[in-house]
Amino acid sequence: MSARDARLAFAIVAPPAAWTFQLLAVYLLVSLACAKHVVVPLGTQAAGAAAALVALAALATALGARDEGDGPRRFLSRAAALAAALFLGGIVLGSLPGVLVAGCA
Repeated sequence: MSARDARLAFAIVAPPAAWTFQLLAVYLLVSLACAKHVVVPLGTQAAGAAAALVALAALATALGARDEGDGPRRFLSRAAALAAALFLGGIVLGSLPGVLVAGCA
């Protein structure tokens, strides 16, 4: 696998993996806070920030590779850029309740 293929694979795989990490980490932290009263300060925000950084890096990688090659490689890099932008939006929207909503009642 060449470095160009590895960058394209990262741009395709990283955004959904980052979103999945953010979703599961926030679910774990919120369930611990509500059920066991174990609070991790800024835990949900840190998980969201880490996932957003990974998705942003994948978006930058995909945008940098969008004009490399022809045919399938060009299509995959543009599709990866679109998917990275959508997953980045999902990560940001998934992080908003941790910032805007108070803890468990």
